[in-house]
Amino acid sequence: MPIHKKDVLIYLNPLYFEDEQVKQKFNQWYEPLKTIQIRAVTALTALLYIIYSQINQNFEPSSIQVLMNLLQLYILPFSLLFISTLTFWDRFHRLTNLLLAIAPVVAAAGSLFIIINIKEFYIYLPEIYLIVIWTFSISGLRLVHATISASIIFLIASFVGYYFLFDSAFFLIHLLWLFSAFSFGLLNAFLIEKSNIQTFLKEQKLEYIATTDRLTGLNNRSKIETVIIDEIERAERYKRSVSVVLVDIDHFKSVNDSYGHHVGDIILKEFALVLKNGVRKVDMVGRWGGEEFIIILPETNIKVAEKAAEHIRINVETFSFSVIKQKTASFGVSEYIHGDSPQSLINRADKALYKAKENGRNQIQTL
Repeated sequence: MPIHKKDVLIYLNPLYFEDEQVKQKFNQWYEPLKTIQIRAVTALTALLYIIYSQINQNFEPSSIQVLMNLLQLYILPFSLLFISTLTFWDRFHRLTNLLLAIAPVVAAAGSLFIIINIKEFYIYLPEIYLIVIWTFSISGLRLVHATISASIIFLIASFVGYYFLFDSAFFLIHLLWLFSAFSFGLLNAFLIEKSNIQTFLKEQKLEYIATTDRLTGLNNRSKIETVIIDEIERAERYKRSVSVVLVDIDHFKSVNDSYGHHVGDIILKEFALVLKNGVRKVDMVGRWGGEEFIIILPETNIKVAEKAAEHIRINVETFSFSVIKQKTASFGVSEYIHGDSPQSLINRADKALYKAKENGRNQIQTL
C-alpha cells in the first residue's frame, strides 16, 4: 500500500490540515479550551512559586537569598498572575501567548544565573527540568510555541552546565535529565495536541452527519430550522432583511415513475449542485424534504431575493441533467416581516410556491 505525502504530514505534524477553513475552525474550537487552562495554570503556578520561595529561605545560601526572593516571590508570581488576568480579554490573546512562552525562559535563565556561583548548584537543577515539562505539558502553550520556548531553555541549561559543572560525569547526568524532560515533554505535548485535533474532527464529523442531507450533501431540515431562527433574531436585532426561497422540482414524480428512483436520486444530487452554485457564499441551501429545497438569503429584501431566484430558475432550465436532460422548477419567495415566526415566514414562501405551481410552474411567485 503506497504511503502518500499527505498521510506523512498528518502523522508527523498534528497541526497539518489539508483544508485551511477546517484549520481555522479548529483554532476557534481550541482556543477557548486553552484559555481556561492557561488562566488556571498560571494562577496556580504563581501560588506555588510563592510557597517555593518561602521554603527555599530555610536552606538557601544568604548570598543568593535576595535575588531568589526577587525572582520567585515577586517577578515570576506577578508575571504569571498578569498573564492569568489577560486571559479574560480576547483582544490580548496574542500577547498572552507571547508572555506565556517567555515566562518559563525567564524562570529557568533567572534561576541558573543566580545559582551558578554557589557550591550547592545541583540542588536547584530539578527546577529546570520541571520548567521544561511545565512548558510542554502544563502551560497551555500550543505545540510549536512550547517547543520554541523549551528549546531555548534546553540550550541555556546545556551551556550553563557545560561551563559551570566542572565534573564531566555530573554534566552528562545533567544533560541526560534535561534531554529526558525535553523529550518526554515534547512527546506528551505532541500526543495531547494530536488527540485534541482528533476529538475536534470527530465532533465535526458527528455534526456533519447530524446536519447534512445524506443524498445531496446539502444542509438538512434540522440545520435549516436552526439557521432560520438565528437569522430572524439577527434581522430583528439589527433591523436587517432576510428572505426565504422554497424551490420545488416540477413533475419530479414522473422521473421516478419513468426512470426509477436511482435516476431520481441522481437528478436530486445534480439539482442540489445547481442551487449551490447559483447562490452567494453567505446564503444557505438545504433540502427541505423530497424534491423540495430551501434557500436562506441573509441581508436580502424580497426584490433582490426574487432576482436571485430568477437567476437560479434560468440555471435550472438551461442545465443538462443526466438521462432526462431538461427539467424546470417553481419558486416561492417571502421576506421576514416584524413579528414573523420561522413557521409563518416559511408558510408564506410555501403559499407563494403553491401559487407558482397553480399558475403553470417554472416561475417565481412572492408573498
